Amino acid sequence: MELLILDLSGSVGPRLHASLEARGYRVETISDPSIALWRSEIGNIDAVVICCDRPALDDLATIAEIGSGAERTPVVMLAASADDTDVVRVLDAGADDIMCSPVSSREFDARLRAIARRTTPQLGPSIEVGTLRLEPHERRAWRDTHELDLSPREFALLEVFMRHPGRLLTREFLLDGVWDVAYLGRSNVVDQGVSHVRRKIDRPFGRDDLQTVRGAGYRLRAG
Repeated sequence: MELLILDLSGSVGPRLHASLEARGYRVETISDPSIALWRSEIGNIDAVVICCDRPALDDLATIAEIGSGAERTPVVMLAASADDTDVVRVLDAGADDIMCSPVSSREFDARLRAIARRTTPQLGPSIEVGTLRLEPHERRAWRDTHELDLSPREFALLEVFMRHPGRLLTREFLLDGVWDVAYLGRSNVVDQGVSHVRRKIDRPFGRDDLQTVRGAGYRLRAG
């Protein structure tokens, strides 16, 4: 796996670089966000790891830019500190994961493998639930004949719901499947994500298919 480290901390990058190389990763470390964006656009990067002291507005803009390309490169943030609000902002900006250092090598590697599984295109037939249609291999979705404008995270969340129509999905299930941040303290990430999807797939069409089950989770109406 080839990783690009964007070191905004000035101290974590060199240590992380050495540790990753020792574990068999191919690693490049830079400190300029504009170069990181350029490197992610030309390809051959499996993930960008952003190292920072604490997530800042400029960091969120960098995440959004890297994640908006046609050939989207996964983004992981490694922060010295981050509270729940920081986590929500980083994930909503388009990051695939956020970790707080120190983090064990085993956990770091496992999270990268999980991201690789989620971001590898899954070819398969279209999925239809009621008037919703989703094409996993094209990363496109429609309500009736209207194509939906979904972010990568919103698309992934909708795909999980459409693969389990009519089933009650807990916040923990959605965290594991879409964010891979598996503990209840950050379940507000799911609430915000579902709200964003609902605004795209239901409200413009006068629908109420993505339902909240109070105290339990969410359900996409089956028909």
